[in-house]
Amino acid sequence: MEKNARIQRVLLLGSALLLAILYQNREQGLNYLIVSVAVGVLSLYQNLGTQKSKLVYLILVGMVVSGLGVYLSGQTYSILVWWLNLILLGSVTAYPNFKNASLVVKTISTQTPRLFGGLAMTLGNKDQSKAGRLKSWFRYFGVPAITLILLISIYANANTYFAKSLEASWLTIKNLFGDISFQIFFWFGAGLVFMSYFFIQENSKTLEEEDEKLQLELIREKKRSPFRFLNKRLLRKMQVSIAFFSVINLMLFWQHVTEIQNVWFGFEFTGQLLKGFVHDGTWLLIYALIISIGITWYYLDSNLVFMKKSTLFNALIVVWLLQNLLLVITVAVRTSFYIEYYALAYKRILVLFFLGFTAIALLSLIYKVLARKSLSYISNNLVGAAVLILPVSGCLNWDVEIAKYNFAHAEKAYLDYEFLKDMNNEAFAYMENRQEELNRIDSIQALRFPVKIDSKESEFAETVSEKQALLKAKGEQLDIWEQNLSTLQALRNLENEN
Repeated sequence: MEKNARIQRVLLLGSALLLAILYQNREQGLNYLIVSVAVGVLSLYQNLGTQKSKLVYLILVGMVVSGLGVYLSGQTYSILVWWLNLILLGSVTAYPNFKNASLVVKTISTQTPRLFGGLAMTLGNKDQSKAGRLKSWFRYFGVPAITLILLISIYANANTYFAKSLEASWLTIKNLFGDISFQIFFWFGAGLVFMSYFFIQENSKTLEEEDEKLQLELIREKKRSPFRFLNKRLLRKMQVSIAFFSVINLMLFWQHVTEIQNVWFGFEFTGQLLKGFVHDGTWLLIYALIISIGITWYYLDSNLVFMKKSTLFNALIVVWLLQNLLLVITVAVRTSFYIEYYALAYKRILVLFFLGFTAIALLSLIYKVLARKSLSYISNNLVGAAVLILPVSGCLNWDVEIAKYNFAHAEKAYLDYEFLKDMNNEAFAYMENRQEELNRIDSIQALRFPVKIDSKESEFAETVSEKQALLKAKGEQLDIWEQNLSTLQALRNLENEN
């Protein structure tokens, strides 16, 4: 046992040191992909010969895909997804048979404080009471310290004067210590914490028991009433539900008819602003979808589906869910009009991803009705979908894709120069910096969008040239570990244009 403990200690310290070497003073790139593969293999090694749930395999795939996403895109969003996957994978490594996704958040919140006690024991402190005190220290001091760091970063982003004074104070402290790299200490400490998830198995028996109690199949709950009114009340609830879903189905059908007539086939663009048409209408439809899913969830979490004469009730719910799928298509149609005439933007892309996730939720609910699955089964499907969708969505540099699309469609769709100025440096490799071409685009924009006058091309060419120069300087400083495909392709595109 002592030999195994020594090996575990060496591997933990070694992996933390590796993370520090790969990350300190380096941009995001190949280093994240290497760590993703390493922790994926480590997670599998820690549970050799143990049966694993589908959820664990999904998170394993998500971990590698998120690392690939950082290498392909190099964007901040991909990095956030990567860290989220690392925490998820580390948490479920302690519970390889975990089958209920609804407990994943609980796993993270309960395992992290326990982890610090295990970390102290692994690094040499075998005293259980002292390890317990370290857990308490984390609860009372560690959490406030992390919260303080988070709030300071928010204040610094919200107030430029505070950020500058904070930066000046940090530089003063840094100069006192000369050439000592603070980053390597930070990343080594972060490596110890995050790698501990894979080496220290701090299980919670309470969570394991809770996980065992949850069922993926819907089970009829038999209740006894001393007044013998239960069956009659359940029948009354069935009748009210049938009446409710009948009316709401007719209302939604009526809404679809008007939407198809006036939007799908009756929309005509004459240069008008589409903010009210798309923003207000789309968000109201999204709220309606969320409410619809909640209503269905409420009625399906009962014994109504087990009643002998529940065929009509089930049919009405399925029709209601299918009509909500049509509502998803309606929101997609409105969003497509907005993209066609006002180009791509972050929120429009986010809406499309949300619609895809909503479609998965609705299809899962339909399957629940037909196969009598429990709500835990639906939760697993949705978490599994999120675990795959988030890393995949991080594989593209969205600033680059938006810049490419918006300039390619500048003669038809509105080109917002002010919006484009805030994008990352890689996106500027695909933007136009020739003044004569920008003048030509601007003249087309003025004719096609007379009501949209808050975006002009003046000084945009200069901004693009400056950003492209910064991108070239960045490319010259990158080593092999911090290279990402998005930056390399952007630099190659600049070379081809020159």
